[in-house]
Amino acid sequence: MEGDLIRIKMHHGGSFSKEGELCYVGGQVSIFRNCDSERLSYFCLVDMAKDVGFNAGDELFYAIPGYNLENGIDKLHDDHSVRKMLSYTKKSKSAKLYIKHLEQGVSATPRFGQDVADNHGEESREGAGPLFMKPMLHFDKLCEIYASDLAKGGNAKGPGDQQRVEGFVAVDDDDDPVNHVVDKANAQKHGNENPTAPKGRKRVFADVDSLETSFCNVSNSFAKFLEAEKDNGIQLAMMNRFDVQEDTKKTKLFDAIKKLPNFSIEEVVMAVRTIGRDAGNIDLFLAMSPDYQVVFVHQELAEAAKRN
Repeated sequence: MEGDLIRIKMHHGGSFSKEGELCYVGGQVSIFRNCDSERLSYFCLVDMAKDVGFNAGDELFYAIPGYNLENGIDKLHDDHSVRKMLSYTKKSKSAKLYIKHLEQGVSATPRFGQDVADNHGEESREGAGPLFMKPMLHFDKLCEIYASDLAKGGNAKGPGDQQRVEGFVAVDDDDDPVNHVVDKANAQKHGNENPTAPKGRKRVFADVDSLETSFCNVSNSFAKFLEAEKDNGIQLAMMNRFDVQEDTKKTKLFDAIKKLPNFSIEEVVMAVRTIGRDAGNIDLFLAMSPDYQVVFVHQELAEAAKRN
């Protein structure tokens, strides 16, 4: 399934300049026609840019329709940023890209990734102060919606928003001289798709909300697992401690019986085995004086003989 065919105008060979408002000076312009928006990816854009001089270390930027570069430019760095760019092309069916060449040096660096309203901080709405520098869920998506509304102007909420729209300088995509035109419908070198993606199939992007829910569920399950392991570890440690204490008592029992007079080796072993079966008997035996211990051992041996 194919998507909308869009035109990509790529500026290359020049550099960004900050003499006055931000602009792109020098270089050339190449146009790539009939690019399938459904199969367009960051990999594909880089591949296209390489044909007009894009090298390692260079960066790709795109202009937000309806604004000048000073206020409406963003960076392309992955498929998510490409989808964000494509959201601005639904009406115009075109995108304007700029290559920032590493070899050109840094004459000016675009401010990218900001909400358009950030350029007018002194005019921010009342009550917006507490939200400054605070994390916001789905911020990128909100930026897309907000910037789209500002570009159209029809969904502005009040006179302040309308005034901001009028304050931006519109960019006319047809004013630039074109040096190179490529029809992507006929060109086979690039194609309009990631070569690793199946042909003829629409690109499907992950549902961010579903992923967040899944990660939360996994996180909760893992936390419960760790808690259970902690409880098991405590129980195991207590059992090990009890076993060590029992072994220590039996060792003391053996040492005490071995010191008693008039008992053969066989009787000592039998007495240890008989008395050592009951932790209470061990404690009682160890608390006795030697005279009582002798009597205790004789009685235990007699009881053992009767049972056998």
